[in-house]
Amino acid sequence: MIKGLPRERKGMRSYGILLLGILFLSSLGSVPFVEARTSQVTVVKVKKAPRYSRATIAKAQALLKAQGYYTGPINGIMTPATRAALKSYQRRHYLTVTGYLNKETIRSMKLDLRS
Repeated sequence: MIKGLPRERKGMRSYGILLLGILFLSSLGSVPFVEARTSQVTVVKVKKAPRYSRATIAKAQALLKAQGYYTGPINGIMTPATRAALKSYQRRHYLTVTGYLNKETIRSMKLDLRS
């Protein structure tokens, strides 16, 4: 119990702890949603990057390698080198820089996902 503070200020400490908890959970990929009227906390999952097949990733790696963005092996695995190449490609083509394959990047690369 904190002595000497008005009653309204004593509750501020718990809000600070709650905010730190929200920041921590958001860094783990979940965002808590706190209702103002109750003390219940609901955790909402953040939408993650879409997953593509190894064949699609290999096509992207081949295109990135042909354009000089990627120097690693064409193996269809999303490695840190692949993500770095995607970021460079996205930055150069004025796309949203995520480091992952997304619809916008695939459209820009003109990748055919059907075959």
